[in-house]
Parts: sequence; structure tokens; C-alpha cells
Amino acid sequence: MLPLALALHVLAASPPATAGAVQDPEIEVQRPSPALWRLDWRAPLGCPTREQIIAEIRSYLPTLDGPTTSARPVELQLDATLGRDAEGGGYRARVELRDSRGRSARVIRSESCRELADAVALIGAVTLDPLLAARTIHTELPAPPPTQAEDGPQPPPPPQPPTDEVLDTPAAATDARSDVNARSDVDARSDVDARSDVNARSDVDARTSQPGSLGIHLAPSDDDEGPARRPRVGLGIHGLGGFGPVLAGFGGVGGSFAVFASRWRAQLEGGWWAPRTLRLDDGAAGEIQAWRLGARACFVPTPGAVELPLCAGAEGGQVLARGLAPTTEIESATQPWAALSLGPGLRWPILSRLALSADLSLVLPVVRGAFVIGERELTSLTPVGVNVGLGVELRI
Repeated sequence: MLPLALALHVLAASPPATAGAVQDPEIEVQRPSPALWRLDWRAPLGCPTREQIIAEIRSYLPTLDGPTTSARPVELQLDATLGRDAEGGGYRARVELRDSRGRSARVIRSESCRELADAVALIGAVTLDPLLAARTIHTELPAPPPTQAEDGPQPPPPPQPPTDEVLDTPAAATDARSDVNARSDVDARSDVDARSDVNARSDVDARTSQPGSLGIHLAPSDDDEGPARRPRVGLGIHGLGGFGPVLAGFGGVGGSFAVFASRWRAQLEGGWWAPRTLRLDDGAAGEIQAWRLGARACFVPTPGAVELPLCAGAEGGQVLARGLAPTTEIESATQPWAALSLGPGLRWPILSRLALSADLSLVLPVVRGAFVIGERELTSLTPVGVNVGLGVELRI
């Protein structure tokens, strides 16, 4: 199984201590007492929940307290995001560990989200208390089969009678020398292999024995995406609908450029409201359309696998009106537009680089104005509006 194999791999990286030996303080595994830690877990529906991950970590470490929910500093921050793997199918989990020494992260993949969840729990347990986790795993392993030494004393093998082989021919002497040379070559290669193995183990020991508050870290993988809080870029396109900028409902299209991280989002956006015809009782008509540009700043809670940005911003643009027949005097007019906006949104990453988006905004204009035909008012800027956007976002 993946969790057990991962545990053995992590634990095998450090050489065992022998009884009575003096441990080098630089390679001694240290752990906080008590361990103060925090877990951030995101996974699709149908995969193990955060509570199940905590329970599995504590199955390895029965004396461990639960993760803290306060904002105080912790010895270990474990962040894991599990989602669909866009490359090979199945699932992928990005695991990041942060402590006083820094951070380390890697991506692991599997066909089963249950298997990835088990691996994340095992990584957390081994990092928090490698010694107790090793003892727990050891008690769960089957006992090795008894060796001959355990079955009882064995009689020594009978001595081989000495042989006195006489090399009485040149061919026999040549064969003997060839055999000696072959054995020498094998011995030389064995010495080289042994030295290479010792050097390899020394390199592993050097990499895994760096001092730190917790002692064990994940090596970055080739597809490590960098720090979880490293900003990313999002390019969005969405359909628009709502009430405003005048006293009527409109539809349109828009786009956005965003820079975001795990807890914040900054976004530039633009939109165009498609032309709509408004009429007076006497048949006089006008066509209204508008465009806008805006900026928003958001705080982004992330319950589970979805992001729920809470945004505030401002926008500006222009409302354009044009008279239509049977209006006798057809003219065009414009009105500047400026407003504040406030509202929630949703981003649901369905792939590593693609997310569904939804936004709802309350619009509070800061300008007033009206459009008239002759002496009669066709429409005016709304005192309050509502915008709704649905679309997709490409993430880079």
C-alpha cells in the first residue's frame, strides 16, 4: 500500500541508533512537546474529510492533541489540496509542510483519493513525531519468519578434505591463471560497488540529518508548484446580467484579469452591456448601451475545494443613448458612469488550471443623470443596481 511504503521510505532515510552510542546532535530527530500544529485540507466531495484525516493522524500518534484553530504561531503547518489530475486521470495531492525552518512541498498522484488521503495522514504523523509513528507502524507489521539461528543451534558443516591439485599441463595452468584473474576482477568490482553504496548512504544521511525544529522534510518534486501562497494569474470570461446602469435590465459579456493566492485576490475587470431599446407611451424610442472598467480587492475563504471571495471595488465607464425612429430629432448622448461595488463570488477549480466562476455584486452609483426625448424623460441612471456574472477562469 502507498502509505506503508511511504512510511518505510521516510523512516529508512535516517540510520538507526545503536545501544550505548553517542548521537550526533545534528542528526538527532527532535519534536515539539507538546506539538502545536494546524491542518488545512481541501478535497472534492466523496473524498475523505478533514476530520477523517485528523483521526487517521491520531491513529498513528495516540497521545497527539488535535490541531489548533487559533491564529497563534504553530510548530507545523500542514496544507494539502487534493483534486482531479488533469494530466493522467485519477487524483493529485499537493502537500506542503511549513515550520520554523522554512517550507517544503511536493505533488503525489494516485488513482484513489482514499489512498492519497492515507499518504497525507502518514506524512503528517511522521513529521510530527517520527519515533512514535515508527513504533506504531512497527507493531502493525507482520513478524518476520524465524531464521535458522532462532530455531536452535545448527551443527557446523563438515570440513572439506584438502585437495592437492597438480597443474601438470600448460592448458591447466592457463585456466588457473584466468580463474584467479576473473576472481580478482569480481573482487575489485565488489569493492567499487561497496564504496559507491557507502557514499550513496552518506549522501542520504547528509540530506536527512540537517538540523530543524521537526527534523523531517519533504524533498521538492519536479512538478512542485512553489509555495502555496505564491501568487497565480487568472484570465476570466463571463456572461453578465443584472439591473442597471439605467432603470432597466441588461445583459452583456465581460472579462477579467486577476492575481490571487490562497487567501486574497486582486482583480481588474471590464464589461459591455448590449444595446437595449426603451420606448415612451407615444412610440418615441431610444437605444441604451454601456461599458465599464473596474477593480476589486477580495478576501478569499476556502472551505473545502471551493473559493468564496468577498470583494469590494469601484468601477467607471460610460452610458450611451441614441434616439430611434419614429423620434423626429434623432440625436446621441452620453453619460459618465461611476459606482462602488460590494459582493461575494465563487471559484470552483475543476482542473488544476481551470475554474468555474460566479459573482454577485451590489452596485451603488455615485453619479446621477437622465436621458430625455424632447421634454420627456426616457430613463435615468439607477440609484442602486445588481450585477450577476457566470463564466470560467483560466489559471496560470
